[in-house]
Order: sequence, then structure tokens, then C-alpha cells
Amino acid sequence: MHKTNLSSLEVIHGKASNATVEGVLVNTLGRTGDREGMAATGIIAAAMGLSGAAAHMAASSMEEMEEPVAKVSFELSGQPVEGLLWRWPFKEGDQLTAIGNRVPGGGFVALAVMNEADRIITLYPHVSAGRHAHWWRVFRYSFAVGVLAVFIGLITICIALFPMDESDARQLLVMGLGLIPSIAIFLWIGHSLGRRFTPYTRMAEAVFTAIGWSDVKWVNLRADVKKLRKPGDPPALGDSYFRY
Repeated sequence: MHKTNLSSLEVIHGKASNATVEGVLVNTLGRTGDREGMAATGIIAAAMGLSGAAAHMAASSMEEMEEPVAKVSFELSGQPVEGLLWRWPFKEGDQLTAIGNRVPGGGFVALAVMNEADRIITLYPHVSAGRHAHWWRVFRYSFAVGVLAVFIGLITICIALFPMDESDARQLLVMGLGLIPSIAIFLWIGHSLGRRFTPYTRMAEAVFTAIGWSDVKWVNLRADVKKLRKPGDPPALGDSYFRY
């Protein structure tokens, strides 16, 4: 099996032809025997704006963490290319750019393929953001979910104590202060989930650098999904492939 060398990614261009796409199930996210914390992270995964597949997997056991991806082989102006990508949104004859490594025998393994004319890019599963963008998103949404949980807890207590006298109000204050540290629990859960994606942030930065983008640590392909959407765009755009 080819081992990707992120320090020496190459960029090739050409007209796409002879593409074959096979849908396969691959465990790209999980680690064998690692069950701890998975069920607890599902709500944060969904809130973080991760793909539907990633959010589902975060709430599932490791045995269920296989996801559908596209095993693609094609040619770029005669150059054989293969890759494991989340989606293949291109068609025969498109002028494409592939980012990856050459392999012995004259082949090329792509981590990302893009149509620069249409500004569409598809990448290896879970590759979509640099590390700073990733961790900012993890913190922002973990904190928001924690605050929401505290708010719901306070509302529940208020309903239970209603109508309140002065003693109940003091009790509510004490309980409210006791709930605030629970935000740290959500931050910890978010951090645990976020660590699962750190290999993909490194891969994303290497791909973005090879393309020639700037400030790659802050690139987040999911961030502008709504702004860049066009009428008629399929739901998968912005989830498993992106407009940039």
C-alpha cells in the first residue's frame, strides 16, 4: 500500500478520461478497539458542522464506523491516477487538477482533485480544514453546546421550583453556579473528538499549500458553504465536496 508523503505533494493537470468510480465502505476515522467517549460526542459532532457521516460515526460503536467513500481511478491526459475520495462530482472531459504523490510504476495517488474552472474540489475523507480553523470550530461549538446545556438545566430547575420564594431563588443561584463547570466537560468532549481529526488537518494543510493557497491553517472549506451555494446545487456540495 502506498504511504502518502505530505512533505512532497505534487500537482498535475489534464483532461479527465476513463474514470471508474467504485463505492466502498472504509473506516477512515476510527482506531481499533477505541470505544471510549464515542456515544457522548455525537451531539457536538453534529453541532460542529461535520459531515453527516462523521456525526453519525461519532455517536456509534467502532464496529459501525465504516463510511461510504468513492474509490476512483481515471486518467489525466494519459496519466493514470487513483484515489480514495469522499465524492466524485466530475465528468468525462473535465479539465482537472490532482494533488498527491507519484508511485512506482508511473501511477499517481490523489489526495484531492479540483476543477479550477468551476471552483469545485473533492478530497480524501474528512479533509476540509487547517488546524487553526479546526480547533477554533471545536472550541466555539463545544462551548456553545455547554452553555446551552447549562441554560436548559437552569430552565428545568426554575420550572421545578416555580413559584419561587427567596429561599428557592438562593437555591437556584447555587445550583446555577454548580452547573457552570459542566461547560468544561463539553469542552473536554469536544477536545477528545477534535483530536480524532488532527491527521486530516495536517493533510488538509499539505494539500492547500500544494495548491498555492495562503494562510492554510485557517482555511475551512465548510465555512462558506451557504454563501457559495448556487441554485440547483446538490445537498452533497458542502458536505462531501466543496466549492471554494
